[in-house]
Amino acid sequence: MAILVVIFTLQNTLEITINLFFWEIQNAPLALVILCCIALGYFVAVIYLYPRIWNLKSENKKLAKANSVLDEKLTTLQARLKSEEDDNPLGIEMGKMGDHFSLFNDL
Repeated sequence: MAILVVIFTLQNTLEITINLFFWEIQNAPLALVILCCIALGYFVAVIYLYPRIWNLKSENKKLAKANSVLDEKLTTLQARLKSEEDDNPLGIEMGKMGDHFSLFNDL
């Protein structure tokens, strides 16, 4: 990145005059003016968007906490369901019926 900045600076050595309201800055290097404008734009964007980023981070923390609570509840319900299935199996086991054997289980 530093190499690109150096190349950009060497290629834009033109000196310009900047007029801003009542101020006049003479002989300012074009590369310096462009880089300052980029930096200023970055800082304005950060200052403008920082409250939104802060809100999104706090919302993310709340949702992560709610997600962990729901995961714990899901684990508890799955364990309860598994224990109920073990206690009350679905279906009927078929055993020997007289002289004939059943098709399902030979007990």
